[in-house]
Amino acid sequence: LGWILEDDVDAADAGLPEEEREPEELDRETYQSVRNLLILLARDGKQPEEIGASAVEGLGWLGGRTEEKAILEEYYARKGARSRAAALIAAGRAGARDWEARVLEHLRERTGPLLLAALKAAASLSLRKAAARVQELCSHSDPEVRNAAILAVPAVLPSGRANRILKSLRKHKDPDTRRMVRSASEILEEEA
Repeated sequence: LGWILEDDVDAADAGLPEEEREPEELDRETYQSVRNLLILLARDGKQPEEIGASAVEGLGWLGGRTEEKAILEEYYARKGARSRAAALIAAGRAGARDWEARVLEHLRERTGPLLLAALKAAASLSLRKAAARVQELCSHSDPEVRNAAILAVPAVLPSGRANRILKSLRKHKDPDTRRMVRSASEILEEEA
């Protein structure tokens, strides 16, 4: 959605790279236009699955109105893992607490897009019930899963436990994992 936001920079964001700036609030007209476009793309059966799934993920940022909730349910009911993953991510972004059981269910998977989506949703929901599984996944053999779990740590685990886990991973052999640990540590520090 960044391409539709105004280019104005808040004084607090001056000097920050564009990707690190706080987004501006959307005015009502822009919000409605974006919402309508995302709904159109999500409902257009002629679009490739990736386009529809990306639109669904975007709807998650806009909240959980009745129509958006229906679209999430529709995508979750589909057979394709990408569509189902998009619904999980969007539900997390929308703060849909009624999706917690589904998120926890997919956190039990061994790998794959639904596990990654569940990690993102658990972080978005600050789902404390997922703490033990997120901690376990921080040592997963798949670096993509491991790094997604590390990024979920600040949101899901209590700060003391999160600090201990991140500290234990600081010298991991994988440089990407070390970078994720630094990012997660920064998030944890900002929230303190």
